Amino acid sequence: MLAWPPESGGQAWDLRLGARAYRQAHLDMLDYARSYRPARILLPVGNDLFHANQNLHTGGAGTHRGTPVDVDGRLAKVFGTVAALVSWSVDAWAELAPVDVLVVPGNHDRDEVFRLGLVLEARYRSSRRVRVRSGPEPRKYYGWRGVALMLTHGERLARVAASLPLIMATECPPSIWSSARCREVLTGHHHRRIQGRVYLPGADVNEDRGVVVRSLPALTSPDAWHHSMGYAHRQAATLLAYGPGYLLGLHETRP
Repeated sequence: MLAWPPESGGQAWDLRLGARAYRQAHLDMLDYARSYRPARILLPVGNDLFHANQNLHTGGAGTHRGTPVDVDGRLAKVFGTVAALVSWSVDAWAELAPVDVLVVPGNHDRDEVFRLGLVLEARYRSSRRVRVRSGPEPRKYYGWRGVALMLTHGERLARVAASLPLIMATECPPSIWSSARCREVLTGHHHRRIQGRVYLPGADVNEDRGVVVRSLPALTSPDAWHHSMGYAHRQAATLLAYGPGYLLGLHETRP
């Protein structure tokens, strides 16, 4: 994403700044994670990580639906940078514990994220420390020792937010759902750390039918469009630590 300070409320963002923030966020989170001595790492990848998709009609960069967005550089350059960064982060986490990479498509860059998933699958195919789950599914499920997670980008949640616990209960594999004591839905898209089924600033945590829905913040700065619309968020990356069947801790780091 490209942000020019006079247009974005004084904040700059480009490929170099984004790469630096991404790397530093992972280094900070690794420091937090070491204190937990984790048995396993879940690393979600995607959620509009590329910001843009190749527009097949114009040959330029835009969202998956063709909406123009501000992008720093050609998509080939962006893809190479992102693939190298994600591979670096996977390797860094794998030194701490075995890693499960879950590729979650966004609404901006669905095709780019799918291609990244194929690259990661090929890179770690023979690894004993890394497992990659890619694919175009808009919702992915993950289970670990009494914890059941649904990961989805969340661009349609304004219409289906109240149904998320039912969607999770219906779709989640029984091997994950039936043994879970902690059930959570993790979303992005909204760029703010609101929680619960009602996506409004300051909404309380809503545990509907035993399922907590979390909308996690974004690391990136606002761009010209977000600033023009009056949207703002506190930039942050999030680490969630789970124990067997419960949320153990939540940490944030800022660029």
